[in-house]
Amino acid sequence: MNSRSISRLSFLATGLVGCGSLGAADYTEAPTPATYKILVSTRFFFNVSTSVSHASSPDRTGPATGGGLNRIYDDGAVLLDISGNAGGKTWNWAYDGPAQAAGGAIQQSRTTGPRHGSTSDLDTDMSFGGEVGWSWELRRFDIGKREARAGFDLFAGWNQVSGKGSSLATGSYIVQTDSFALNGVTPPLAPYAGSFAGPGPLLSDNPTRSTVTQAATSQFAGDLDATMIGFRVGPWIEIPLTKKLSWNTGFGFSSFHVDGSFSFAEQISVAGVPQAVVSGKVDRADWKSGFYVDTKLNWNINPEWSVFAGLQYQYLGTFKIENMGRKGEIGLESTIGVTAGVGFSF
Repeated sequence: MNSRSISRLSFLATGLVGCGSLGAADYTEAPTPATYKILVSTRFFFNVSTSVSHASSPDRTGPATGGGLNRIYDDGAVLLDISGNAGGKTWNWAYDGPAQAAGGAIQQSRTTGPRHGSTSDLDTDMSFGGEVGWSWELRRFDIGKREARAGFDLFAGWNQVSGKGSSLATGSYIVQTDSFALNGVTPPLAPYAGSFAGPGPLLSDNPTRSTVTQAATSQFAGDLDATMIGFRVGPWIEIPLTKKLSWNTGFGFSSFHVDGSFSFAEQISVAGVPQAVVSGKVDRADWKSGFYVDTKLNWNINPEWSVFAGLQYQYLGTFKIENMGRKGEIGLESTIGVTAGVGFSF
């Protein structure tokens, strides 16, 4: 074979190899390796409210006169017994203190103050916290001429909520007193509680009522604190805006364990005379769940490191905690979170 033939065969072989390589490039898609990112950020929640509502106990004392009824007071009760209060008397009654036994009768009372049925807003501090997240990139796709990415987020975080306040309220202090005749019976020492089946000392079930209304003021101070620890999980999509800058948005499920503490102190002054201070403290924990929407801007420093800043909207409902007729509430219905942090991709 002459040198010209050898050159032609070499040229043909080279062309076939090149075509084969081109065909492989056209029809074989190289897999894209999974991308993971760790994100650490601070988070400030806004639009969180704290308040205290002052319950007004239902009036279960019944009408001013008449027997054969169940009557319940702040400091005792006069109830139906097994006989249906035969003869206008019952042994199913109770009272709390010795001062209620006076003038041959048992005096039962119900009191309402200036704040009953009202709500007081507390001064709420900005809610500070943070998050640590793990992000999976699941796929890449084109949006126009841009290569977008999509994936899944899992974040764990915490926030502190605190609200406190004091206020002065004016209004009426109303004391309703119903006297039930003992008819010569010596009452048992207080506190005492009879029974439905009896027997026991008999008390008249038809009261004599008096009502005293006086001007009063209420000085109230409340403190409501809670630590929120929880997680959020959901999908995301990221679209590049420039070579370094990209926009990321996501949504999903959010759930927080809220561990709260509510304390208060209240003093009522009637006709200028201070009464005893009523105070209390109670702790309660509960899970509050809802959803979130997240959006942020990422600045890619290099292929591994990035910084970001963004906003979160979360709906978690209302956390409630009650103590002695006062109900503390933390409003988490429309919280706005501001976040800023750093991410590491690998």
